[in-house]
Amino acid sequence: MCVIDEIGKMELFSQLFIQAVRQTLSTPGTIIAGTIPVPKGKSLALVEEIRNRNDVKQKIVSKACKCIK
Repeated sequence: MCVIDEIGKMELFSQLFIQAVRQTLSTPGTIIAGTIPVPKGKSLALVEEIRNRNDVKQKIVSKACKCIK
């Protein structure tokens, strides 16, 4: 299992980070838990790439109740 805590704007300044995320996502059998921002404003290419993958399941964590929906 691989945990990626936040794939956001600042992380996307690192090409090594982007390559590592893509490589990890393409590794068969790998389970990844990570956080991506809620879409607002200008989209982030890697975030949208991840969001649109068929093998990604998204869960929204609410600040109000701190629960997973």
